[in-house]
Amino acid sequence: MYTEENDSKFPRIANSPPGPPMDWRAELEDFYSTERKIFFCPMTTKTLAEGAPPKYAITVDTIWGRTSSYAANRWVLDPSVGAGHSAVNLRYWGTTNVPNAYRAPVMGDSCWWHRGHSEPNDMPPEYDGQPPTGTGSDGMRIYCIDRHNGGINILFMDWSVRKVGLKELWTLKWSRDYDTAGPWTRTGGVAPVDWPQWMRKLKDY
Repeated sequence: MYTEENDSKFPRIANSPPGPPMDWRAELEDFYSTERKIFFCPMTTKTLAEGAPPKYAITVDTIWGRTSSYAANRWVLDPSVGAGHSAVNLRYWGTTNVPNAYRAPVMGDSCWWHRGHSEPNDMPPEYDGQPPTGTGSDGMRIYCIDRHNGGINILFMDWSVRKVGLKELWTLKWSRDYDTAGPWTRTGGVAPVDWPQWMRKLKDY
């Protein structure tokens, strides 16, 4: 409904001050002001501070007061010039008018409240629920949580939802130039022993 009312475009990369940058939820909260439940997986009922394990926790942004148990895919946002950037970054999808939309994630279960910055070379978490460190090499960690028996639920750009295996995350088309045959895929040469111990029992992709 949001993209249909906005010329098939997703929210802009950055909001105007004083709003938080790249806050996709601020856009949706305005659009669905009475439907806040869309930001929470039914499996998540408590925050980390209330004792929930990371994979089942509602995450909280202590600066802006946002809460969620889903994260948007950063690369779906609209990269229009003027949204706090000097030039268009062609990695971003920006619109729903893309080929093979059923392979492009929009949002999914996560252990972070905001948005994911997934890359083919991202390292898998050493343990279930390991938080991202912000180093630029672990963006996939916010999605790689065993919330639903070996996988997470993801909303794709064709508006379908399905369970995705944790190792399958590295094979999805996160951005326009994302390599779906990267080093953490069978096509890219990953071996079962390359994965952290807790993931080795999971299905390979």
